[in-house]
Amino acid sequence: MRILTYILIIISLISCSKQKINTQNKELENFLSVLDSLTIDEVKVELKKNITLAENFINLFNDFSSIKIKTYKEENYEAIFNIDTTNIDKALKQFGVLGFNQNYKNDITKLKFSFRNNTHQRKIDLGEGIKELFTPKKIFYKKGEVKTENIKDNIVGFHFSYDWGKRAIIDSVVIDYEISYTNTYKTMTLSLKNPTATHNGGTLELIKLEKNYAYLKISDTISNFLKIQAFNDAGKALSRKSYSSSNGIPIEGNENKIQEILKYGEKIQEKLINNKFTTIEALKNQIRSDLANSEFFDTDGFLYLEGYYEGNISEIKLYFGEKTTTKKTQFKAVNNVKTQHILEVDLENGTMFIDSLGKELFTTHNKSIMHLTSNYYECMDYYYHFNSSIKTLDTLFVYNLDSYKNGLVTIQQDSKEDDFAFFDSENKQLSAYKYWFIKVVSGQLFGKYEKGYFKIDSLGKETPLPNIINIYDAKEEMIGLKNIDYKLGFMDNKGKMVTPIIYNSIESFSDGVAFVKKDTDNYGCIDKKGKMVLPFKYKKVYKFIQGITAVKYDGSYKLINKKGEVLIESEAPSIIISTNLGKRIYNLNGKKYNTKAQLIVEDQ
Repeated sequence: MRILTYILIIISLISCSKQKINTQNKELENFLSVLDSLTIDEVKVELKKNITLAENFINLFNDFSSIKIKTYKEENYEAIFNIDTTNIDKALKQFGVLGFNQNYKNDITKLKFSFRNNTHQRKIDLGEGIKELFTPKKIFYKKGEVKTENIKDNIVGFHFSYDWGKRAIIDSVVIDYEISYTNTYKTMTLSLKNPTATHNGGTLELIKLEKNYAYLKISDTISNFLKIQAFNDAGKALSRKSYSSSNGIPIEGNENKIQEILKYGEKIQEKLINNKFTTIEALKNQIRSDLANSEFFDTDGFLYLEGYYEGNISEIKLYFGEKTTTKKTQFKAVNNVKTQHILEVDLENGTMFIDSLGKELFTTHNKSIMHLTSNYYECMDYYYHFNSSIKTLDTLFVYNLDSYKNGLVTIQQDSKEDDFAFFDSENKQLSAYKYWFIKVVSGQLFGKYEKGYFKIDSLGKETPLPNIINIYDAKEEMIGLKNIDYKLGFMDNKGKMVTPIIYNSIESFSDGVAFVKKDTDNYGCIDKKGKMVLPFKYKKVYKFIQGITAVKYDGSYKLINKKGEVLIESEAPSIIISTNLGKRIYNLNGKKYNTKAQLIVEDQ
């Protein structure tokens, strides 16, 4: 099995054998042009990272050695390919409160992006057939510099930190966001009876199809290829177990090429370490000499695809895009720790601390010290506090320290039996009381001790919540409260009471509303401001999903919208609600309706 990717091409930088130079090799020259934007030192760094990646690739693909061509008795399926555009407009508006965490590795700035409120915890998943592109346009630095050149290739990542240049404190970044999706697409089907087809002047060929295995060959002139799926005799799409591809070289018989290319990269790494190349041009000339006639840069004009599936294949369907739409917007991401007075830089054998302007304060021998919040740190089960007056890192001899997003910490002094006390960023105790336990609900801090619950704000101010015996997450940034009379009510995520505590029963919020009971056995519905939106008339209820739900009144179940309008009337005394691909299916007396209250025809 062989995977030929751009990452693996990058590491193929040298060979000991000398070959005749082919100056007409356009694929090689395209590869070499990538090096023009790098320095020798940057090539050293990138090569080291990519060799590690290649080693991981080899280990990953070795795991596939157990995959066989076999007959499946129990098959697994996936959804038939469909481009869902329902979230695109929402995705274009999702970055209003985007931030980033900045950290440093030696002399390199690293950024990881994140959302700064509770509305979006992660980037919206747009699904298959939809591409998104983040392009940085401006970087605003703490010292007043604004950079626009050579930044468009910086990676806007939400899961990992990526390099953003030399160490410098960034205030904010302006980013272009682009979504492109296919409006219409064409399907081509290949099988043992019809193994070849043509599309847009190119050819498609099913080279081999046996049980759960398929091997295809596609002209590389076909640029609108979207996806491939395998189907069984019943027309169900089979889940893919493994997949590989290569450009220009058949996959079969090339199992050792990754190992060869890895050795190739290790040799150039040794030469770079020994400073054998003083310029990028010298490096490029060496590559031309060694790789001009390499088969890695020769193509036969085809893309080869190989896949194993969790079922017995009857036919292969390939999807090709025909019409594409693009939508764009622009947003600004700000530094999540721009008000922090001290920042840490990871060094090879310690940690350097710098101030908010990038000036070095001091260096410790503690490696990989972890910033908790404000001026508090942790390393190897020890806690530290940055003393801003004398610029030192003081060890805190305490049993446990918990940090919170608002900059406060709680400390248990000597043992796990100790109560919790709040401290500010200067390590001064704030709380008048010591709490049995601390709760964080929808971003709000609550503490409890023998006199009951208290709400604690970002300055450590304690506000008593009389007669409250329980506090819990009511979803969608709402907080549920229960008092000593077992009555219930709601507080918002800013700590403001939005309803009196008068309800006998409350459901969690969904779609901006929640069902509640008051003085009767019937449910009504309120919004996030506590306003009644549906009267107390429903015997049984379910949460709203996409503006629709099922309720029971007048002896039977009905599907209604948030205005209380009946969308589907029935005489069903019971209901079955299931999910399919995360979407509800309502079953009323054998008739099934989807999330939009549309009748589902079984043969579809």
